Amino acid sequence: MVTLVIDDETFAGLHKQAAARGLSVEQWLNATTANVTVDASPLVDIPIKERLRRFDEATLVLERMNVGSGGMLDDRRETIYGNRGR
Repeated sequence: MVTLVIDDETFAGLHKQAAARGLSVEQWLNATTANVTVDASPLVDIPIKERLRRFDEATLVLERMNVGSGGMLDDRRETIYGNRGR
């Protein structure tokens, strides 16, 4: 068994999605990710089209889960790098 540590806000989003279907978070995650396959092959051996297909598949799973932060991402340079180099 693997234990995932997630923040309360993300868990609340997962719980809301699961509850809407009458499931526990664990049951809902299992159902949502049932068809997701994981291939541990090194990416250098995988053609770019296959990498893109896997990326698209992964983003669709996240989209179906509909778990968002509900906020804006602050991607300003100052936020990312802070006072580095000063």
